[in-house]
Amino acid sequence: MLEGLRKAQQNIFGRIIITVLFGLLIVSFGFWGISGFLGGVPQTTAVRVGKTDVSVYQYQSAYRLQMRQLERALQKPITPQDARAMNLEAQTTGRLVGEAALDDRARELGLAASDEMVRQFIFSLPAFQSQSGGFNRAAFDIYLRNAEMSEADFVKQQRAALLRNQIATSLSAEMPVPKALQEIAFRTMSEYRNIAYFVLGEADIGTLPTPTTEQLNAVFQENKAQFRAPEFRSFEALAITPTTIQVEAVSDDEARKVYDQLKNTRYISEERRTVQQIVFPSEADARAALDRLNTQNVTFEALATERNLAPEALTIGNLTKKEFLDQKAADAAFALDKDKVSDPVQTRFGYALIRVTAIDNSGFRSFEDVASEIKASVALERAQEKVDRLRDDIEDMVANARPLAEIAKEKNLSLIEVKAIDKTGQDTEGNPVANLPDERLVNAVFASDIGVDNDTLRTQDGGYIWFQVMNVTPSRDRSLEEVATQVTQIWRQSEISSRLADLASKQVERITSAEELAKVAAELKLQSRTIERLGRSQSNADFGTDGIARLFATPVGKATSVAQGNNRVVFLVTSAEVPALSADASQIKQMNDQLASAIGYDLLIEYITRTQADLGVTVNQQVINRAVGGDS
Repeated sequence: MLEGLRKAQQNIFGRIIITVLFGLLIVSFGFWGISGFLGGVPQTTAVRVGKTDVSVYQYQSAYRLQMRQLERALQKPITPQDARAMNLEAQTTGRLVGEAALDDRARELGLAASDEMVRQFIFSLPAFQSQSGGFNRAAFDIYLRNAEMSEADFVKQQRAALLRNQIATSLSAEMPVPKALQEIAFRTMSEYRNIAYFVLGEADIGTLPTPTTEQLNAVFQENKAQFRAPEFRSFEALAITPTTIQVEAVSDDEARKVYDQLKNTRYISEERRTVQQIVFPSEADARAALDRLNTQNVTFEALATERNLAPEALTIGNLTKKEFLDQKAADAAFALDKDKVSDPVQTRFGYALIRVTAIDNSGFRSFEDVASEIKASVALERAQEKVDRLRDDIEDMVANARPLAEIAKEKNLSLIEVKAIDKTGQDTEGNPVANLPDERLVNAVFASDIGVDNDTLRTQDGGYIWFQVMNVTPSRDRSLEEVATQVTQIWRQSEISSRLADLASKQVERITSAEELAKVAAELKLQSRTIERLGRSQSNADFGTDGIARLFATPVGKATSVAQGNNRVVFLVTSAEVPALSADASQIKQMNDQLASAIGYDLLIEYITRTQADLGVTVNQQVINRAVGGDS
């Protein structure tokens, strides 16, 4: 399963399933009926699904995590008002309800993940990998601090995720695709269109008149909220982080001592084997296949093909003995010589023939291989210790009402001074304010006020930020005179678009054939163009993505137009080519993989929806309001 997770994340279709499981369970929010808060549910429970409770602490942690992920994705801070506008609470509730439903079902099915499985999965997560490929403990600790989570809670969270994945993979693995669906999908994806067209631009509508004051005022009033000047704030801040604080360089001797201490635990390289496996329904079938290997010169790959096992699915991974899901399979694989095939092995999936294609028993990772990793880790630990000591000093000085500018001077630190910033992180000219120490600082500044004692912010890399709001410039409505240039531009773009649409509509009415289209283009002194065999997935600068979608929605022999940037494209679909199902095996496989992923997605959503309906869902809105910090 762990190897399956890693493989799934290497291609787009696998990532769809993983994303559905761990991120898009919010989709199910639209399907389950919420019963209100009922008696018997504790006031510390935000959500109950069946016998599984989501506490107010868990809800609050999930809500904050989702907000931070959105902030990183949008590259700007999110205010509580922004979160409500994006319906973040509903998304969080939907995701937690879906996860709780799978947790309850996993418990009912008796699914389990061993401590070793969880450890190996956590060690394999990319966020905790060092440059040399090992587990980076310092990065793991920083993640826990930033997530405000204990190691035990994180392990519990990952164990639950592995169990949910067992259910998800069992639903979506090797999904059969009906022949009729293959044919429809192939015809849809492989259809080609032949078209004739010409492009109308601004030059074709003549010179625009100067807009009147009444016209500009109408545009201004219609878009008044867009022109409103946002609230601006000025602030001072002081930041210390392990990545910016200066520490002594770590010597080779110091790194060597750390290596010697950890060599037998952290830097040992366990033997790995690349293992292939073919599963048979019975021991007799597996024994007959082995006899054919030994006596009839049949290849292992040929046996896999007979079992409808794709070449890429034949190899189950490059694994240590601990990483195997089945201990009997592990024992058999590690007893084999390279390129040898085992006797039939009774695994949890059936009787299997196992072959080892590569053996890596390199032993210990050398000091030279890990020296830079060790030095970086030790330097980071020293920097964190220095930051923590410095934090204590600064906290005392702040508690004694010392100004941040004075503290910065005494401690030889740089004071951050921002003269004006809005909620989106931009200055008065609309440019992003540079060199902010943490993306959440802007949000904190706008949640504070002048003269308020603010809580110290923890940065994502284990540092600290102190800040003070110096001035607030309230939001206000701008006058038409202030934004005349922008208003004129909006009027101009609207007028161009409207006139082009009118001109295109008149020409479309005249076009009944390619010859007629060429004649209309000539009258307008435009070039008539053609495109042969344009596919749905192809790109074209004149049409763009929306234009190609419109093109394939237009019947053959019909003319219409579509906006593309500042232009308008008038086109006629002259013919279409719809090929029969291809015999290209690689193309069919790629298409089937996409269809199987889509079917698996639908099955997973249906399963979650039905499970929630069977178990029953109770939501305590009062507790949720308390968790997100306000009414919703």
